[in-house]
Formats: sequence, structure tokens, C-alpha cells
Amino acid sequence: MSRFKQPWVKTAIPKALKIELYRIMKDNTTQPTREIAVAKSEAIAAMSQELKKYLAYSRDTFKRLKSEMEEMPLSEVLSLPKELQDWILELRPVLRVELAKQGLKQHEGTPNWIDDHVVKYNELPLIPDCLSKLVVEYLPGARVSKGTKLTIPSAQYWNHELLPSQREQTLQLVDWLGLNRDDYVEMIKRHTPGRPS
Repeated sequence: MSRFKQPWVKTAIPKALKIELYRIMKDNTTQPTREIAVAKSEAIAAMSQELKKYLAYSRDTFKRLKSEMEEMPLSEVLSLPKELQDWILELRPVLRVELAKQGLKQHEGTPNWIDDHVVKYNELPLIPDCLSKLVVEYLPGARVSKGTKLTIPSAQYWNHELLPSQREQTLQLVDWLGLNRDDYVEMIKRHTPGRPS
């Protein structure tokens, strides 16, 4: 029988410290860089000695945290800070499906083509050809991700080269990325005529 309350919990590390360690895991993919990041973390340095006693610089600590992250339920993921939610949902698309099926919305707005694709196929969709000129460093076969960056097209390109459905598809991607749709449209109106920048 597990000594932890939930079967997915693999460590006794308090949640406040776990959040900082998850942030370090997100930004540092190797054990040496994680250990350096822990040592340099101002957030961890500011924690009480009581919390710091849980901190161990071992591979096992990060392996257990990774295992927790891979098994934690959606409700626990949604209790984490937004940047960690996005990171875990990107690593675990099945949770995005669960999120969509439950009718929960991580982002404001209505359901969109990205979430619809995830629900239907259990994976993030490919970037459509019609949006390829709007994606920074687009590569054929690339999938939509939280790291997708959009250019600001000229008003001429937006209004005359994209169909209304393609403009809406772009705006749904803007919403999904957590950007402000109204600001994006305003930046398009202000952009110099020509092709996407």
C-alpha cells in the first residue's frame, strides 16, 4: 500500500516546492542543468528551511516528479500555474481531450478547430497550408503547439488573400495560443501594406 494519499503521488515534496521544481524541469531538460537551476533559483532560496528540507539533488527526485506529472489527473493539472498547465497539456494531449470532453475551457472563447482535432484524433493538428505564411519559421508537416508564433500580416493580405473561414481559423489559433484576438486584428489594421512580415 502506498504511503501517499493519491496513487499518482510519488514524493512527499510540498506543492509550493513542486511547482518551482516543475518550472525548472520545464526549462531544463538535463540533470546537470536542473541542479544548476535549483541552486540559482531565487524562488527556492526564498523558501523556508522547512520546505527546503524536502529538496534533494538526485536523479531520483526528478524521475519521481516526472512520473507524478505523467500520471497526475486533469483536476491537479488545472490547479497548477498557467504556464505549467500549458506545458503538461502539450506533453499529454490525452488530457486536452479529457478537458474538451468535460466541457471545461482552459482558454476563453468557444471550441475551435484545434481542440476539435485533438478530441477527434487524440493529437494536435498540422498547421494548415493556408496559415503557413502566418507562422514564424513554418516547416511543412509542423503541428500546432503552444510555441507556435504568428506574424502580423498586412491588412491587404488579411482582407484579400485569406478567405473569411481562413481568417476565423487564424483568430481561433490566436485565441488558443492565449493571445488577444482584438489586439491581433488591430495590429493587422496598422501593419504596412504587403505580404506577411
